[in-house]
Amino acid sequence: MLTAVRGLIPTAGCIGVLVILFASCTSQPASAPPTDTAQPSPSPSQTATPTQPSPLQISDLTWRVDKQSGTLKVLGLVTNHATQALGDITLSVSLRDDDGGLMAEVHTGAARSILSPGEQSYFLALFPAARVPAQVQALPASFSEPPSGPPRAEVKTQRLAGQRNGSATILGWLENTETDPIQVSGLTAFLTDSRGRPLDAAEDWLAQSVLPPGGATPFRIHLPEAWDPGQIIIEADLEFSEDAAGPIDVYIDVVGPRASQQGLPFYLVTLSSQSQQPWWVRGLLLIERGTEPLALLPIRPPVPLMASNTWSYAVEPALALPLMEAPPADWMPEIRMRALPDPFESRPAVQAAVQVPVAITGYELIGRTLYLRGMLENRAETALKAPTVWVHVIATDGRLLTAGFTQPAESVAGGDAAAFRLALPVPLGFDPAAAEYDVQAYALRP
Repeated sequence: MLTAVRGLIPTAGCIGVLVILFASCTSQPASAPPTDTAQPSPSPSQTATPTQPSPLQISDLTWRVDKQSGTLKVLGLVTNHATQALGDITLSVSLRDDDGGLMAEVHTGAARSILSPGEQSYFLALFPAARVPAQVQALPASFSEPPSGPPRAEVKTQRLAGQRNGSATILGWLENTETDPIQVSGLTAFLTDSRGRPLDAAEDWLAQSVLPPGGATPFRIHLPEAWDPGQIIIEADLEFSEDAAGPIDVYIDVVGPRASQQGLPFYLVTLSSQSQQPWWVRGLLLIERGTEPLALLPIRPPVPLMASNTWSYAVEPALALPLMEAPPADWMPEIRMRALPDPFESRPAVQAAVQVPVAITGYELIGRTLYLRGMLENRAETALKAPTVWVHVIATDGRLLTAGFTQPAESVAGGDAAAFRLALPVPLGFDPAAAEYDVQAYALRP
């Protein structure tokens, strides 16, 4: 059964406490972002009426073209006027030309999957590379009567950080307040004007898949364009989960910080397995200052960790922070990084990766970065998927100096080869000629 958590955050602020609303409408934001690229519905004809009267009403239709991807976004608000709760709400959204002819059509769901009588939810429909329409139509397509007892969760403090390219990242925490596990099915951030009309939305999110009772996950939502001023509404789709977290035979350790050649610290993330079978390793890497989340990165190696093996890779927090400006130098000692394994997504692999021949063909040290280049070969007759190169740079006394991995291609055809390049941060006093290089490559059979 699905429900949603809704929180509000002003885009002009950095840190704020969210207003969390369960089964209620949001309050209207105090200010509105510019609307030069968001197009309102010019006439009632843009919101069509189904043949049979529907308890769902669609309003506040807008559309805009994403500047980076060229995707046309249609946004709107759906209201439940029924006397009972409705769930699994699906909407049909179409683009039409000057003559009313159909240009494109998609089906999309409401961001809040269950609506009680009188409740509203925003929705987002995406049309990749679509032509600019003369009309936009949205119709209720289907709905059902949802089961009772939707799960609840609470959104904790959020942080909105702008980036140099004009985008923004929202960071926060989602906590399960139920006595049963819940699954995080989606997170969407909607930006609205002062009347609550949606102007933009983003579904590019990162969080743990399932939360145990009382558990919490950091989350990240990326907005391609940061409107300022304005207000962002975050909605989370949740459902009760029957999955049980089993024992994890994989350990994730974070070691550091270590000073690099130019003073920027880096950490080493180590994945180690005591299991006799390969494991998919899944989790999150949280970068924080005190209790404030600064960045969130996925832990998702392209290939499963080999049995009884250890892989490591380096992460530089300063390069991962989604800040408009570089962090002050006195911040760096306060920044910490920790790993959050996902016990529901980490699991034994049905098929082990196969090892493929690989070699480093050259290197170059520039400043604090070691640049490696090399080649891997597929000597089999069939193609291999997700070829991944792991490199561990080791001192003569056996200490791990730096490490990393790269996936040079989606696949490598049988008898073919793939070149790779890998950039690694190095510690103070590093001499590439005095180090040893452990390079391994793995891939998956189709």
